Amino acid sequence: RGRGKRCHGFTTTDKNGAVWCHCTREEFAGSAKFYPNSGTYAHRLNGSIGANRTGESNGSSSPKSGKNGKPKRPKKLVKTWEYRDGDELLFRTQRYDFTDAEGGKTFRQSCPDGKGGWIYKNVFDHTRRVPYRLNELRAAAPGKPIFIVEGEKCSDKLVSLGKEASTAPEGAGKFHLVEDDFKKVLQGREALILPDNDEPGRRHAKDIAQRLTGNGVFGSIPCKILELPRLEKKEDVVEWFDLRGG
Repeated sequence: RGRGKRCHGFTTTDKNGAVWCHCTREEFAGSAKFYPNSGTYAHRLNGSIGANRTGESNGSSSPKSGKNGKPKRPKKLVKTWEYRDGDELLFRTQRYDFTDAEGGKTFRQSCPDGKGGWIYKNVFDHTRRVPYRLNELRAAAPGKPIFIVEGEKCSDKLVSLGKEASTAPEGAGKFHLVEDDFKKVLQGREALILPDNDEPGRRHAKDIAQRLTGNGVFGSIPCKILELPRLEKKEDVVEWFDLRGG
């Protein structure tokens, strides 16, 4: 481009660092929209040239920006988990998977605003944390052990197999925020702790065990840490059943 030679396309970078592809040949442009002011079929790139298109450019606008002016990564909602106390919905955790070339996942909490909408910022200034499946734990058969895992997905997996299971919201290192609620439902029961196979997971499991067996208002709760065999690094009980044969 600019050298007197025919050009099939070129890229530009906007002020936010997003890379945009401008194709000059309709037969190579696929479903991209033609913009007369630039004379190209333009779209924003995910990763390298030829990756999936996300958004369109009209030559003057740029993609939406997230924190620090960086473009927001495209993502899709995968799962929603509700946290309830009785009939009251206290908050929810939602998992999003990124759909760009980098992949990965992220989680977000929100709580009802009382007007039919949701609060996404400083959520726990407006509601309180409780263990996942608190109502079901309260209704569990007397003496039935309760598995404590890291994450709602792991809890759901065990429940699907007929076990009672729960997790602290927001992942590893947050058990102390729901410690008293756990100790109440664990009265007369044993806690079976299943850590993820990484160092944060093992630290989290040890912290839970120390807190449950310590002296306090609710007394000492019998518990065991169960290290699952054959797990690869960072795998959890879901992979243990689905990939390692349980």
